[in-house]
Amino acid sequence: MKKCSYFLLAKRRTCHFDVVEGSEFCHHHNSDLGRVPCPANPNHSVAADKVEQHLLICPDARRDPRRLSCYKEGINLAPESAPLCVSPPVEQSVLVETVRRVHAALRARHGGPQVISDPGSEIVDSAHSQKHTPQHRGLALLVQNSGAINPDYSYVEMCAGKAGLARFLRENHVSDPKTRVVAIDRQNFRRTKDSVSNVERIRIDVADLDFARLAGIGDSPEAMCVVVGKHACGGATDLTLRCVTAPEVRSKVACVVLALCCHQLCTHSQYLGLTLLDDFGITASDFPALCRLSSWALDGNSGDEKRRIGLMVKEILNIGRVEYMNRLGFKSRLVQYCDEKFSKENIALVCLKGPCVLNENKRERSPDD
Repeated sequence: MKKCSYFLLAKRRTCHFDVVEGSEFCHHHNSDLGRVPCPANPNHSVAADKVEQHLLICPDARRDPRRLSCYKEGINLAPESAPLCVSPPVEQSVLVETVRRVHAALRARHGGPQVISDPGSEIVDSAHSQKHTPQHRGLALLVQNSGAINPDYSYVEMCAGKAGLARFLRENHVSDPKTRVVAIDRQNFRRTKDSVSNVERIRIDVADLDFARLAGIGDSPEAMCVVVGKHACGGATDLTLRCVTAPEVRSKVACVVLALCCHQLCTHSQYLGLTLLDDFGITASDFPALCRLSSWALDGNSGDEKRRIGLMVKEILNIGRVEYMNRLGFKSRLVQYCDEKFSKENIALVCLKGPCVLNENKRERSPDD
């Protein structure tokens, strides 16, 4: 039987299916048969008159977030603004001096990040990771010390990856099977152990997550929620904060604990602390260079002074988020949640509201840290 003549670029060969009688192509690649790309995954095709039936059995369609009731495309993206009159960025040396000046002013206004003491090692972590367990332990301790451990609350890990933090909370703090623990991520991961730990996984991009329609969150006025995250990198932090502070759900969020990282990935269009930057004269043109300076904090080739500048930039960007959350009625602080030997990105944003109270009895990190 003659084979299809259609050339597959990705595989660098022709298709191996048999041709349709009277054609040079198979039923997948013969446009005369009325086939169209699958709406859920255009990498395969379906007969035009059987699209609806196909979607009922298509595995890609079952994973399509657009089928979820909590899906609303782009709901957490910042609205498009009018084009800015962009001025040329300042020289790096000028920007570095600006960073020193702004950091000193913000330290005087907010103080430094708190440092929590190590909560001990008598905990359960099925992942058995010497690197991740101390991070999970520190973030979970922030939730516990804030009075946000309650079997009647729901717990949501945003940008969850393999949901190690959600699993840690389930195994050590919210073991009641009636307590809902949810992991949100736009990708699928293998060996997540979600079912073993009784963690519900929802595959959706945070940018498209309508938090008010997430089942169990907006069902009753009394329903309260705790939001955590260890992998909300760069602008994903801003998307997460915008998602959980929408007017219709803001009163139901009792506690937010997010590890802050990858500041070089922040974008001016989504960053929530623009009011603070504007107050100190840092413009949209300066923002990309400011974010690049943050990478000095983690660059092994940077000297001590450049590393300090990088840490200052990270703290400035983090405080912009603190002030944003405070304007929405939350009580917010930056906290060092684990030792640097476990993660150099060891600062978390803690935002509390309602019955939860921020524990102030902790040591502050020195200005030179």
